[in-house]
Amino acid sequence: MTITDEDCLPETLAFNEQFEAAAASRPARGRTPSAATLTLLRRGRLGGDAPPVRLPHGQDRVVEGGVRVRVFMPGRVDGVYLHLHRGGWAFGSADGQDERLWRLAEQTRLAVVSRPSSSDSSCSAPPRPSCSR
Repeated sequence: MTITDEDCLPETLAFNEQFEAAAASRPARGRTPSAATLTLLRRGRLGGDAPPVRLPHGQDRVVEGGVRVRVFMPGRVDGVYLHLHRGGWAFGSADGQDERLWRLAEQTRLAVVSRPSSSDSSCSAPPRPSCSR
């Protein structure tokens, strides 16, 4: 089955246009951005360089072994969702996910535990595993 633009929701098409416009201003993959560009990307909101929104619903915690996590607990909890932010600084940053993660927690009744890829913000994303058959 082939999927065309006619099969997509208008919101999806609008997001895709916004994403493509934002992607055009980002550094090419595989090329290390300058320090100034990295600073802007780390502030990373798709719509511009506004700082991330930190919601009071998120609680910063340190679990066994000194691992930093951010936890979102809705009123009723039926399960747990582990969110692992891979890093890479292409779009968004680990500390800019509060709005999305809180919405997920509320709508699904899941406690959301978010873990950035590294506690060292200068660290790049770990290599992706290769798929070979």
